Amino acid sequence: MQKNLKLTLPNIQKDIVNAAACETKNSIIKDLGDDYFAILDDQSRDVPETIALSLKSALENLLLKHDLSLSRIHGQGYDGASNMRGEFNGLKSLIMKENQATHYIHCFAHQLQLNFVAIAKKRVDIALFFNMVSNIVNVLGASCKCRDTIREIWAAKVAQAIDSGEIQSRRELNQETNLKRVGDT
Repeated sequence: MQKNLKLTLPNIQKDIVNAAACETKNSIIKDLGDDYFAILDDQSRDVPETIALSLKSALENLLLKHDLSLSRIHGQGYDGASNMRGEFNGLKSLIMKENQATHYIHCFAHQLQLNFVAIAKKRVDIALFFNMVSNIVNVLGASCKCRDTIREIWAAKVAQAIDSGEIQSRRELNQETNLKRVGDT
């Protein structure tokens, strides 16, 4: 392998993550086609003003960018902030005024878990995947000795990679301030 081929450099890793996010987004939109969909949002860092009208405008721009329609939204879930869930002027209400078929679900993290459970009940492959993940977490997490051994091995690998220059280590070098939103790419 060439010495200058360093896929572990932070800027290369960020490019790989961004490319994967873009491909994932494009695949989801392609699979969606003309079907109904739901929107979930727990923060709006990428919108300068977080009043409901600004959020709705940002959402409409995002949908337009991807040839999606507000009329196809059949579910929405937000955090408990009043600008999101407000009965009269929240984003929820603004969307429901234009699309009465949409449903609102408070605190979408819990609903997301319930959706995973419902999907896993219908899809054996997904149920097996989550079962395997659960088993791995339980096996590795249950044994303190096993967990400590894994940490020691990982710490040794990281130290070796830092010593060899494979991983650079400086303050905030490998940190992102936030994940890119679907519409940011």
